[in-house]
Amino acid sequence: MTTGFAWDEWSLPFEDPRNSDNGMQSSSDAVQYVLDTPMACQPGEKWVYCSGASLLLGEILVQASHYSVETFARKFLFDPLGVGDVYWLRFPGGYPSTDGGLAMTPRDAARIGYLMLNNGTWDGRKIVSASWVAESVNTTLRQALMGNPSVDSSLGYGYQWWTFPEIGIYCAAGYSSQYIFCVPKSDLVVVFTASIPEDADDPTIYLLTHYIIPSVVSDHSLTKEPWQDTVIIVILVAVAATLVLAGIYSAMKTRYLR
Repeated sequence: MTTGFAWDEWSLPFEDPRNSDNGMQSSSDAVQYVLDTPMACQPGEKWVYCSGASLLLGEILVQASHYSVETFARKFLFDPLGVGDVYWLRFPGGYPSTDGGLAMTPRDAARIGYLMLNNGTWDGRKIVSASWVAESVNTTLRQALMGNPSVDSSLGYGYQWWTFPEIGIYCAAGYSSQYIFCVPKSDLVVVFTASIPEDADDPTIYLLTHYIIPSVVSDHSLTKEPWQDTVIIVILVAVAATLVLAGIYSAMKTRYLR
């Protein structure tokens, strides 16, 4: 996310033709669109969220491995993890949407998180090098993020993974609040699927840090007033119902790995 491209997909609505992501998806060739984007600064100088950079990673993988993205993912990642059927959106030019157009079941998404949590090892087999996993989830770009008005100051960024350095959590974040959270201290992977509007508050990190993690690490009841039991139950039931319905809808729409 420090390409140096003159790229803006966050300050403008997606429907705005000046939005870079809109332009990429509306072009006749998505990869060429990204490559034709003018430079705004030197690479590595400034952090700017750029879906086009993630799309380029897919094409780099194809050029380096001589596999299609789908074949490479299936052979070296999905099959070893036991991931079932997935759906990949495609961009103009026929490119699979490696910027976040991958849909899979929540259970299979959790397999990705569990692989990361176990330093790239699955069932005793090394799938990804432990050093690469560590580097990927390290907060390498915290300084570049600081002062960016579009990013919460508590966040960091590694290699395609968002990080929460103060609380030792990292996650893959997708459109409309699809998340794979990894909590190493609690040996925990938590997956959320949802369809939360962009202009609405996202409750997922609050639910994770205030309810899910405490319920795992504590032998004591959460501190609360007696009346809160009913309120919490109602909220969690409502959230669960929403996530079930959203999960059905997002089976073909969820954009997981960004």
